[in-house]
Amino acid sequence: MKKITTIGAVALTAGCFLAASSPAWSATGTSVDELIPVLSVPQTAADIAPASLDLEALGGIQADTVRYLGDDEVGQYWIGQTSNMDVCLITHVPGGYETSASNCATIATFNQYGLGILAGEDLNDPTRSVEAYYFPADIADSFVGSDRDVASLRSRSANDVRDSDLVAGPSGSLHMERENVERPDGSSFHFQPLGSEK
Repeated sequence: MKKITTIGAVALTAGCFLAASSPAWSATGTSVDELIPVLSVPQTAADIAPASLDLEALGGIQADTVRYLGDDEVGQYWIGQTSNMDVCLITHVPGGYETSASNCATIATFNQYGLGILAGEDLNDPTRSVEAYYFPADIADSFVGSDRDVASLRSRSANDVRDSDLVAGPSGSLHMERENVERPDGSSFHFQPLGSEK
């Protein structure tokens, strides 16, 4: 099941809903480590979520699975998993109301739709809200690149895999468009930006 949790303000999320839990493999047999390479990297001190992030309230995220992805001028970003292997995109907007939010989905749902989140104390104020999307590694190049008007992320880690599959920035700054990406195995990835019509 997809879980959406916000602490401190409002959030919108993208993806689709499934009623059943999924094992650590996608419907196409792709492992979690292949879809989300950063989760196969050992956790470092830089990955440990700050005490201000209530991982239990944000969807029951297991602290030892959290990996830091980076930060920009407005927010901070992590990826993690719940005890039933759902994958969660976590964001925190410091200052003001200290807004934290997460969006969790089964591995199968993540493989097909990715994760998206729009969170902050005022979603119409790009200085106090963030928009972020995390993509499976095999299709991330379709969305992450120099042709995108995307705020650059700073990572506290020297590991390049940390922010390779994340697109994030102040709300309204990403200009993402709806897109379907065909995979070599014949399956499709369906991207639906937050706030766009279905």
